[in-house]
Amino acid sequence: SAPQGVKKYLYTKYVLSFAMCGIYFVSSYVAETLIATIRWFAIGEEMGSLMSISVIVFFALIFINSFVIPLMLRFGEKRGSLINVIIILSLAIAAILVLSILPRDIQDKVFEWLTGFMTGEHGDLTMLLIGIFPALSVGAYILSYKLSCKIFMKGVNEYDK
Repeated sequence: SAPQGVKKYLYTKYVLSFAMCGIYFVSSYVAETLIATIRWFAIGEEMGSLMSISVIVFFALIFINSFVIPLMLRFGEKRGSLINVIIILSLAIAAILVLSILPRDIQDKVFEWLTGFMTGEHGDLTMLLIGIFPALSVGAYILSYKLSCKIFMKGVNEYDK
C-alpha cells in the first residue's frame, strides 16, 4: 500500500534512485581525488582526471534507471531485474561481437575515440553528443516517472478484479 498515494510512492522511488546515482558520482570524485593525492606524494606526478567518464557514467546510470524502474513495476522485482540483466548482457555481447568483426583499423579508431574521454581530446560530434546526452537522460527519467505512474495505476486496477 502507498499511504501517501501512488505518485508519492513512485516519486520517492525515483528520488532514491537518483540519490544512489549521486552517491556514486560523489564517491568516484572522492576516490579519484584521494588516489591523485596519494600518487602526487608517492611519485610526484599528476594523474589524468577521469571525471568526464564519471559524468557520462552518472547520466548513463540515470538513463538505465529510466528503463529499469518501469520494468520492475510492470513485471515485478525478480522478473524485472532478470529482464534488465538479459537486455544489458545482450547489448554487451552484441557490442563485443560487432567490435570483434570490424577490421583492425576501425577497431583502433573506436578505441582512440573511447580514450579521447580520458585525455579530453574530443571532436565536434563527440562534444555535441556529450552535451545532448545529459538532457536526453534527464528527459527519459522524467518520462519514465510518468510512465511508471500509469503502469502502477494499471496494476492497481487489476488487483481489484
